[in-house]
Amino acid sequence: MSPRRFSTAVYRQAASKHDRATLPRPTGRKKTLAERMNNGEQAYASALDARADVVAWWFEGMSWRLAEDTRYVPDFVVLLADGGVEWHEVKGRAKGGDDFGVTEVSWAKIKVAAESAPFPVVIVWPHNGGFRERRL
Repeated sequence: MSPRRFSTAVYRQAASKHDRATLPRPTGRKKTLAERMNNGEQAYASALDARADVVAWWFEGMSWRLAEDTRYVPDFVVLLADGGVEWHEVKGRAKGGDDFGVTEVSWAKIKVAAESAPFPVVIVWPHNGGFRERRL
């Protein structure tokens, strides 16, 4: 006797609890660069444009594999006039201090990337109308 095959008609899928008409539909439009950046990143992009030693920059233009299922994406990949490349990470200012604020996970990723990457990693954060930086 051959095994019995079941069709999908035998096992009907449960009806969705959500009305498909009320679910948001994708617009099919990609976000512009300015829409993908937060306010600090937009301000730093303007600061990079004003620097004479910066030839070009790319926002989230590179991904670096740190470990299995763990990647680091620097905010800016910066090409300098001398031919050097740097990764710039924009962080917010820490509450109640002049240093930058960062979560433990983010700080760990930045440190591992700085140790293993072929480019210098620069952390920048807003300070007195401009930006301070820390090189790793």
